[in-house]
Amino acid sequence: MSRTKSKTPIRWERLLLVLLNGGPISKEDIAVSMNYKLINRISAEIWQLKERGAQIKQHRKGKAVWGYELLNPQDVRHLVEDRGFTVLPVIKNLNDLNAQTAQVAEKETVTQ
Repeated sequence: MSRTKSKTPIRWERLLLVLLNGGPISKEDIAVSMNYKLINRISAEIWQLKERGAQIKQHRKGKAVWGYELLNPQDVRHLVEDRGFTVLPVIKNLNDLNAQTAQVAEKETVTQ
């Protein structure tokens, strides 16, 4: 049973939206793409995905995990498409967004 359409995905849905890009994705790229500061809690979100049928492979360098890969994207894509979301692009750093700084209007002083 899926939830109703909402404007903002919850954390496990944001993780799924990033992992649907395919291939191994590093923990740093996941943190930037999801705008998620608590990357050490990512295992809780991965557990939520596994409970919903996702198969996620951990990529390790020695004992440390450096990234994750979704092995069955075609089977879990319906979890986000039913809610009206599309795949999030992987952002390597915030400079990739080509954002421009906002112009702040100067205050006018009123004299009486």
